[in-house]
Amino acid sequence: DLTTKKTNDHIFLNTNILDLLLETISRVDVEQNLESIAYFSTILQNLTVNNELICFISEKKPFELIKRILKTLLQLKDQPQLLSKLCDCLVPLTSALRNLADNDLNRQEYLSDDLIDHLTFILKYFTDKSHEDLMKNVARLFSKLTQHTDC
Repeated sequence: DLTTKKTNDHIFLNTNILDLLLETISRVDVEQNLESIAYFSTILQNLTVNNELICFISEKKPFELIKRILKTLLQLKDQPQLLSKLCDCLVPLTSALRNLADNDLNRQEYLSDDLIDHLTFILKYFTDKSHEDLMKNVARLFSKLTQHTDC
Protein backbone atom coordinates (compact mmCIF):
# COMPACT_ATOMS: atom_id res chain seq x y z
CA ASP A 1 0.00 0.00 0.00
CA LEU A 2 1.38 3.34 -1.07
CA THR A 3 0.31 5.16 2.10
CA THR A 4 1.78 2.75 4.63
CA LYS A 5 5.42 3.31 3.69
CA LYS A 6 7.08 6.45 4.99
CA THR A 7 9.36 6.40 1.96
CA ASN A 8 6.33 7.24 -0.17
CA ASP A 9 5.34 10.37 1.78
CA HIS A 10 7.12 12.55 -0.79
CA ILE A 11 4.62 11.41 -3.43
CA PHE A 12 1.80 13.02 -1.48
CA LEU A 13 3.83 16.11 -0.62
CA ASN A 14 5.15 16.79 -4.13
CA THR A 15 2.23 15.91 -6.39
CA ASN A 16 -1.44 16.78 -6.59
CA ILE A 17 -2.54 13.26 -5.69
CA LEU A 18 -4.05 14.38 -2.38
CA ASP A 19 -6.01 17.15 -4.11
CA LEU A 20 -7.34 14.63 -6.61
CA LEU A 21 -8.29 12.22 -3.85
CA LEU A 22 -10.16 14.87 -1.86
CA GLU A 23 -11.88 16.17 -4.98
CA THR A 24 -12.94 12.70 -6.06
CA ILE A 25 -14.26 11.69 -2.66
CA SER A 26 -16.17 14.95 -2.35
CA ARG A 27 -18.19 13.93 -5.42
CA VAL A 28 -19.10 10.36 -4.47
CA ASP A 29 -22.37 9.26 -2.95
CA VAL A 30 -21.17 8.10 0.46
CA GLU A 31 -24.00 5.63 1.01
CA GLN A 32 -23.47 3.97 -2.38
CA ASN A 33 -19.67 3.90 -2.07
CA LEU A 34 -18.89 2.69 1.44
CA GLU A 35 -15.89 0.69 0.24
CA SER A 36 -14.39 3.79 -1.38
CA ILE A 37 -15.02 5.77 1.80
CA ALA A 38 -13.32 3.03 3.83
CA TYR A 39 -10.26 3.20 1.56
CA PHE A 40 -10.24 7.00 1.71
CA SER A 41 -10.49 6.90 5.51
CA THR A 42 -7.63 4.40 5.74
CA ILE A 43 -5.47 6.51 3.42
CA LEU A 44 -6.15 9.56 5.59
CA GLN A 45 -5.36 7.56 8.72
CA ASN A 46 -2.06 6.32 7.26
CA LEU A 47 -0.99 9.75 6.03
CA THR A 48 -1.75 11.51 9.30
CA VAL A 49 0.95 9.71 11.25
CA ASN A 50 3.53 12.05 9.68
CA ASN A 51 3.65 15.60 11.09
CA GLU A 52 4.63 17.10 7.76
CA LEU A 53 1.69 15.41 6.07
CA ILE A 54 -0.63 16.46 8.90
CA CYS A 55 0.27 20.08 8.13
CA PHE A 56 -0.06 19.48 4.40
CA ILE A 57 -3.47 17.82 4.77
CA SER A 58 -4.60 20.54 7.17
CA GLU A 59 -3.81 23.16 4.53
CA LYS A 60 -6.28 21.35 2.25
CA LYS A 61 -9.10 22.08 4.73
CA PRO A 62 -10.61 18.57 4.72
CA PHE A 63 -12.96 19.10 7.65
CA GLU A 64 -16.12 20.02 5.76
CA LEU A 65 -15.71 16.88 3.67
CA ILE A 66 -15.01 14.77 6.76
CA LYS A 67 -18.07 16.20 8.54
CA ARG A 68 -20.26 15.45 5.52
CA ILE A 69 -18.96 11.89 5.39
CA LEU A 70 -19.48 11.42 9.13
CA LYS A 71 -23.02 12.78 8.94
CA THR A 72 -23.95 10.41 6.13
CA LEU A 73 -22.34 7.40 7.79
CA LEU A 74 -24.09 8.07 11.08
CA GLN A 75 -27.45 8.34 9.33
CA LEU A 76 -26.97 4.72 8.24
CA LYS A 77 -26.46 3.37 11.76
CA ASP A 78 -29.89 1.72 11.95
CA GLN A 79 -29.22 -0.54 8.99
CA PRO A 80 -27.75 -3.68 10.58
CA GLN A 81 -26.54 -5.04 7.25
CA LEU A 82 -24.26 -1.99 6.93
CA LEU A 83 -22.86 -1.93 10.46
CA SER A 84 -19.62 -3.72 9.61
CA LYS A 85 -19.02 -1.47 6.59
CA LEU A 86 -19.79 1.61 8.68
CA CYS A 87 -17.18 0.60 11.22
CA ASP A 88 -14.70 -0.06 8.40
CA CYS A 89 -15.16 3.62 7.52
CA LEU A 90 -15.53 5.13 10.98
CA VAL A 91 -12.56 3.51 12.73
CA PRO A 92 -9.87 4.87 10.36
CA LEU A 93 -11.73 8.17 9.90
CA THR A 94 -11.83 8.81 13.66
CA SER A 95 -8.20 7.74 13.88
CA ALA A 96 -7.30 10.31 11.21
CA LEU A 97 -9.29 12.95 13.09
CA ARG A 98 -7.41 12.03 16.25
CA ASN A 99 -4.10 12.47 14.41
CA LEU A 100 -5.16 15.76 12.81
CA ALA A 101 -5.94 17.11 16.29
CA ASP A 102 -2.18 17.32 16.86
CA ASN A 103 -2.05 20.38 14.62
CA ASP A 104 -2.85 23.55 16.58
CA LEU A 105 -4.36 25.18 13.51
CA ASN A 106 -7.02 22.48 13.32
CA ARG A 107 -8.40 22.87 16.81
CA GLN A 108 -11.03 25.41 15.82
CA GLU A 109 -12.41 22.88 13.35
CA TYR A 110 -13.06 20.48 16.21
CA LEU A 111 -14.95 23.10 18.15
CA SER A 112 -17.63 23.35 15.50
CA ASP A 113 -20.95 22.04 16.71
CA ASP A 114 -21.30 19.60 13.82
CA LEU A 115 -18.08 17.74 14.47
CA ILE A 116 -18.58 17.55 18.24
CA ASP A 117 -22.16 16.35 17.67
CA HIS A 118 -21.01 13.64 15.26
CA LEU A 119 -18.33 12.43 17.67
CA THR A 120 -20.66 12.36 20.68
CA PHE A 121 -23.21 10.55 18.53
CA ILE A 122 -20.61 7.85 17.95
CA LEU A 123 -20.06 7.53 21.70
CA LYS A 124 -23.80 7.25 22.26
CA TYR A 125 -24.69 4.70 19.59
CA PHE A 126 -21.64 2.55 19.02
CA THR A 127 -21.35 1.00 22.46
CA ASP A 128 -21.02 -2.68 21.61
CA LYS A 129 -17.75 -4.39 22.59
CA SER A 130 -17.04 -4.90 18.88
CA HIS A 131 -16.81 -1.11 18.51
CA GLU A 132 -13.96 -0.81 20.99
CA ASP A 133 -11.48 0.72 18.51
CA LEU A 134 -14.02 3.30 17.45
CA MET A 135 -14.74 4.26 21.07
CA LYS A 136 -11.00 4.48 21.83
CA ASN A 137 -10.38 6.78 18.87
CA VAL A 138 -13.12 9.19 19.90
CA ALA A 139 -12.10 9.10 23.57
CA ARG A 140 -8.45 9.73 22.66
CA LEU A 141 -9.48 12.56 20.36
CA PHE A 142 -11.50 14.23 23.11
CA SER A 143 -8.58 13.68 25.49
CA LYS A 144 -6.21 15.45 23.09
CA LEU A 145 -8.59 18.34 22.62
CA THR A 146 -9.27 18.88 26.32
CA GLN A 147 -5.56 19.27 27.03
CA HIS A 148 -5.83 22.75 25.53
CA THR A 149 -7.45 25.69 27.28
CA ASP A 150 -9.18 26.88 24.11
CA CYS A 151 -11.14 23.63 24.01
